[in-house]
Amino acid sequence: MRINKITRLNNAAELSRTNAADITSMTAIIFCKQRNNAPIFTMASYRKHYALIFPSFHAYRLVRTCRKNQTEQTLFNKIMRYEKRSTMKKVGVAGIGAIGTSVCNALIDGITGYELHAISDVQDKPEWNVPNLNFQDMAQKCDLIIECLPPDIVPKLCTPVLQQGKELMIISSCALLMYPDILKTHELSTSRIIVPSGALIGLDGVNALKNIGIKKAKIVSTKPPMGFSTAPYVDENDIDLSSIKEKTMLFSGNALEASKGFPANVNVAATLSLAGIGAMKTQVEIWADPQTGFNSHEIQVESEFSQITAKVQNSPDPANPKTSVLAAQSIIATLRGFTNEFVVL
Repeated sequence: MRINKITRLNNAAELSRTNAADITSMTAIIFCKQRNNAPIFTMASYRKHYALIFPSFHAYRLVRTCRKNQTEQTLFNKIMRYEKRSTMKKVGVAGIGAIGTSVCNALIDGITGYELHAISDVQDKPEWNVPNLNFQDMAQKCDLIIECLPPDIVPKLCTPVLQQGKELMIISSCALLMYPDILKTHELSTSRIIVPSGALIGLDGVNALKNIGIKKAKIVSTKPPMGFSTAPYVDENDIDLSSIKEKTMLFSGNALEASKGFPANVNVAATLSLAGIGAMKTQVEIWADPQTGFNSHEIQVESEFSQITAKVQNSPDPANPKTSVLAAQSIIATLRGFTNEFVVL
């Protein structure tokens, strides 16, 4: 490690006279005892005589020794603001529909450790004061890219992001089943892919049971009929959604088939399969119910020792009836969970 500047601060008074800019410009301040011309690092010597000092250590000493001194408190605040800025991750959001808009607004309102740096969409958002970039530029300039796109566009985003080795959060998990090359590219990269829970609950239990073996995984999704409009399966089978007058099962099969037939509707099924026993073994039922005003999902997971049944009912997002408000909130909660000092999983 290269040390650009070495300084010894003998007491709090000398520390308080140190300019904040000087403090924050120090790469490291290191002291050690000597024994036989060799440095010795011990906690005792560290506490009593010497220190490995970074900006936060300066602030700590200032507060401990000069709590009531306004000058030191001001310096503390400056240092902490500097450290916060230096550790902020630049976030890019690809796709500014119902989910993407909610995520961007949350980032603008403030999520510790993250800042909205760019968007990628067919329309600009000048009120957010961030650039509208193509996927390639976003991959280069952002640390974390959040995908909120139609599933068929996801591979075009994943390629440059994975090649750049950046973190990628994918809400359209159907795309991971529909386009297996995404995961193949990921295996050869240094990127991390994060799949939030979306509109689903109970994935913590599924992940726990996976360690001891899952025998069965099934999800039953029910939505109002028009929530399935434009689904490829509906078009291919000439299903007239407007003619459905009672609860009707539209589909029964595995998660891979469901993802291809209903890519905008069953990300929950894809996510369950990724967390559990895979797309081919995860059973999916899709129902259209004209009497319901909710998007509901019920999972049934069985292992040798436990059975999980979990059901969630979400009001459709007014901006996009195919999804739920909970999907966007799961992304926001995931971001906060990465930096919170107290986390319940």
